[in-house]
Amino acid sequence: MRYWILVLLIFSSIKSFSNCVINWRDFNTKTISLNSKVHRVEMKFSRNIINSECEKFELISEGLSERKFIIDNDIVDFEIFTDSSLTNLLPPRGQGSFSLRFNDNQNELRTNLFIKINYSSRESILKAGEYLFDEMFSLCVDGKKQDSNSIKLNLKINPEFSLELTNPGSTQAISESARFKRLDRGEQVKVDVVVSANIGHSIWLESDNGGYLEHEGLGEKISYKVLLNNSEIGEIGNTKVMIDASSNKTTASGSRVPMTFEVNQDVDNLPAGEYKDVIRVNIQSEM
Repeated sequence: MRYWILVLLIFSSIKSFSNCVINWRDFNTKTISLNSKVHRVEMKFSRNIINSECEKFELISEGLSERKFIIDNDIVDFEIFTDSSLTNLLPPRGQGSFSLRFNDNQNELRTNLFIKINYSSRESILKAGEYLFDEMFSLCVDGKKQDSNSIKLNLKINPEFSLELTNPGSTQAISESARFKRLDRGEQVKVDVVVSANIGHSIWLESDNGGYLEHEGLGEKISYKVLLNNSEIGEIGNTKVMIDASSNKTTASGSRVPMTFEVNQDVDNLPAGEYKDVIRVNIQSEM
C-alpha cells in the first residue's frame, strides 16, 4: 500500500520593524531683542543608525496657531522661517509639518531657524522685562511620534528712558538757557520736562547754587521758587527735589511735567549784571 503525503509549504514574510531612533537634542532658550528684526537659532538632531529608513522625519507643531509675545496690553508678533530668505514659514499648529532629512553617512543634523520680528518701535513703548514664548513640537518618523521638544524664545526689553526740556506745550526742545525777561519779584520763566520711559521712574531737580541765581562776578544771589502745574513746591535748596514719579511706563509721546521758576525776592538794591543757576534734571529708574 502506498501513501501519498502532500506537504503544503506556506511561505510568509514578516516585515522587520525599524530600530531607527531620532532624537531632538536639547534646545537652549534663545534670547532675542527688538534691536534686530531677524534672529538665527540652531536646532540639532541625531539618529542611532545610518540607513534609508532612518533618514527622513517631520516636525509638527502642538502650539498655538499664532506666534506672539504678550507684554501687558501690547503684542509683538513674529514669524519663524526655515530659510534665511524668509520665504518658507515653519508651519504653526494645524498648517502642516516641516520635513527634514539627514545627509548621507552622518548621524547628526543641524539646521537653522530664522525669527522675524514684526514690530515698529514707533507703535508704542514696551515695558522693560523678559517675556517667554514656548512652542512644543512633535518629532515624527513615518507618521509616528518619536520625540518632542519645544522652541523657547526669550524677548528681552532693556530699561530705556530719556529726558528733554521743551517750551511749554511744545515739542520744540530748548536749545539755550531758559531766561527771565527781567529780574523782578514774581517774574516767571516756564519750561516743560518731557520724559519717555519703559519702566517706573522718578524725576528729580538739583541746583548747583542751592536754589539761587548768582551774580557771575560779584557773588550776589537772588532766590527763586519752583511751581509744578501751578502748585508751589518751594525753593530747591541744597537737596534734590522730586518733581514727578510713576510706577508705569509712559506713552509713546512721553509724559509732560510743566515747570515754572519764579523770582522770589525784591531785586531793587542788587547790582546789575548776569545772574544764573544750573539746574540738573535727573531721572531714576525703579529697577
